[in-house]
Amino acid sequence: MPATSSESAPSITSFASNSTRSSRHQVFQTLQQDKLLMGGEMELSRINITITMVLGLIALMTLNWHLAIVAVLFGGPVQWAIRIPSEQDPDYMKTYLEALSCPHLRKPE
Repeated sequence: MPATSSESAPSITSFASNSTRSSRHQVFQTLQQDKLLMGGEMELSRINITITMVLGLIALMTLNWHLAIVAVLFGGPVQWAIRIPSEQDPDYMKTYLEALSCPHLRKPE
């Protein structure tokens, strides 16, 4: 009788392996949406937001309206310009910079 009760009880190792799974359903990478921030690439948008916030805070602390205008330009048209290439390829700048670092060689004909 004790042998059957130990066989039917779940073991600790099988419970641990089941609990490490993130969900019950499989999630395929190709079905996930790309990570964009404000419509642009994540890294470029973070840099742009940081520059905009720094310029805006400096403009508020010094009451300089010239810096406020520059901050608005970084927040609007610059972010819009970052958003344009991301519509075609969400990793456009990454692949562009990678392509610049790779030599473009081909076999002679």
